[in-house]
Amino acid sequence: MCCGKNKQEGMKIVINGLKNSYMESNKFLFSFVIEDRNMASFTSLKLFNGYNEIVKEGYGDMNVQVPKGIYTLRIEINEHVEDRKYRVDKDIDDNWRL
Repeated sequence: MCCGKNKQEGMKIVINGLKNSYMESNKFLFSFVIEDRNMASFTSLKLFNGYNEIVKEGYGDMNVQVPKGIYTLRIEINEHVEDRKYRVDKDIDDNWRL
């Protein structure tokens, strides 16, 4: 009974290790461009993952490697706020104009 339990725990560690290394290598490029170059430096972008955690934030264009998943991009400039949803299972290349 003791040895069987240890064997199972060892298998879990190996399986988790394979899963983690697979997820790290399975990333996609999320690229977002502000078309109006004069407004880019004033446009705040925040990228949230499916757990509503900030993955990346900043002003202007965004280029970031992300794992497969559901994401929300919040675009803010002055009083304008817009949320866009993305299902990332391939590279994303999108743009925005106010």
